[in-house]
Amino acid sequence: MIIVIILLFTFVIGPAIQPIDRNGSDGGDGTSSARTISYTSHSPITLLTEGAVTSSNNNTTGISGGDGTAADPYIIQGWEIDANGTMYGIEIGNFKNKYLRIMDCKVYNTTNGNIYIHHSSNITVIGNNCSSSGLTGIFVWMCDHPIIADNICLNNSLQGIYISYSKHITVEGNNCTGNFDSGLYVAWSNNITFSNNLFSSNPIGVLFSNSESCNLTNNNWSHNTGFAVSIDVGSEHNSLWNNTFYHNNGTDDTYDPLNSQAYDRGTENRWNTSGLSNNYGNYWRDMISPDNITPFGIVDNPYKIGGGLGYKDYYPLTNVPLPPFVPEPPVMVLAILMAALLIAIRRKGQN
Repeated sequence: MIIVIILLFTFVIGPAIQPIDRNGSDGGDGTSSARTISYTSHSPITLLTEGAVTSSNNNTTGISGGDGTAADPYIIQGWEIDANGTMYGIEIGNFKNKYLRIMDCKVYNTTNGNIYIHHSSNITVIGNNCSSSGLTGIFVWMCDHPIIADNICLNNSLQGIYISYSKHITVEGNNCTGNFDSGLYVAWSNNITFSNNLFSSNPIGVLFSNSESCNLTNNNWSHNTGFAVSIDVGSEHNSLWNNTFYHNNGTDDTYDPLNSQAYDRGTENRWNTSGLSNNYGNYWRDMISPDNITPFGIVDNPYKIGGGLGYKDYYPLTNVPLPPFVPEPPVMVLAILMAALLIAIRRKGQN
């Protein structure tokens, strides 16, 4: 029994636990934002077919290593690209079978987007500075399973990050501050996980249009002049919990039910957990009391979401949330082995 469980974890559960690799293929320690980056100047990079990457033209393509496999993806790293008014600084398209990672680059002065990925799968954009574009810092269009993590997207003329017609996306640890339209715009996309991002000082923090099945946890929205989150008609089955909302849409530390930090005109969206033994919602700075009845740590009254459809956070938090506990793999292994051992001992006793 125990041997079976060990094999099950090794070949089934173990491979499913895939944290974001923030270090490229060099095996270094720490996230990209924690490393000292030394940029090298490079002209704009455009790769529109997988066949454009060969061992003889790496200086032209900007590829510094890798063979395009999941274990050793192509690497574009460490470039400073002043696009000088061209449309894109880095454009990657039609990569369906090869894996590619864009990391630790500084891209600016484009008319459309600093980094543009489209019609591709398994592209990772991590640890880049994508600020001051003519439109968007990072533009994702018609992509499957991309990872957008630890990027800085400041002062872009429209959005910090724009995701359209894409699915199964991880958006984690990005800083989208001071953009002139929104920090993040999501359109016609689904199954996106947003976590640990900062959306600050934008007209709108995050805007959803015709998008569904997205999960937003542990994000921070602060000092956006309009709504922190705006969900338009056509967006459905999205969930938001364990997030922090601080002084958005002109709110202060006093709750006004007529002025919410968020807006929702979608269908069957949820602003708190549901069905758990201890449900919880989000931290809204303008409503952190009263908390006189159990469960303590939850404001006694729900937080009203704008939009006129009656959406509420039924479990607003009295304190800034901590990330939810997820067992580390060794703890999971121990729990599985202990359960298997107890079952084996019980069956042996019954015999």
